[in-house]
Amino acid sequence: MLLHVAIETIGGPEDKKRELNRATSLGLKVALEDWHRTTLLDHFKTGAGRRYGYQKRKKGYMIQKGKKKGHQRPLVWSGSLRAELMRAIQVTALKSSSGASGKMWGRALRLSGRKNMPDMKSEVKAVVQKEIDRMAVIARRVASKYLNSIQTRRRKKVV
Repeated sequence: MLLHVAIETIGGPEDKKRELNRATSLGLKVALEDWHRTTLLDHFKTGAGRRYGYQKRKKGYMIQKGKKKGHQRPLVWSGSLRAELMRAIQVTALKSSSGASGKMWGRALRLSGRKNMPDMKSEVKAVVQKEIDRMAVIARRVASKYLNSIQTRRRKKVV
C-alpha cells in the first residue's frame, strides 16, 4: 500500500527537510501500527473477499473447508495465519527519506503465489479507500503534533 502525506509549514526551508522526513516517518509508523491493531482483523471476516477483491477459491476447496472446518471465512483454514499475523508487526521508520515499512510474518504466506495457490500476501495487504483516508488522518495528526513540538522552540506553529 502506498500512502502520501502532505504537510504545510510556516517559515523558510532551512533545516526542515530532515525534520519533515522524521515527522512524516513517525506519522506513517503510527498509522501502520493502528492499521495492524484495528483493521487487519477485517481481512479474516466473512465478506472480506468481496470488500478487498480476493481471488475466487475453487469450489472443491470451499466445500472441503465447510465440511472439515465448519466455516467459510476468507484466509482462514485453521486460524494459525490470523494468529501469527496479529501477534506482532515490526514497523520501522525509514532513515534516509520520509516513510515507514511494516513487516508481518505468517507461515502460510510463504506458500502464497505458488502455481495453484492464491496470492494471500496481496490479499492480506489490501486496503480500501476508507482505510487509506483513516491512515492519512492519523499520519498527518502525528506529524503535525511532532512538528509543532519542535517548532514551538523556534516560535513557529504548524496548523
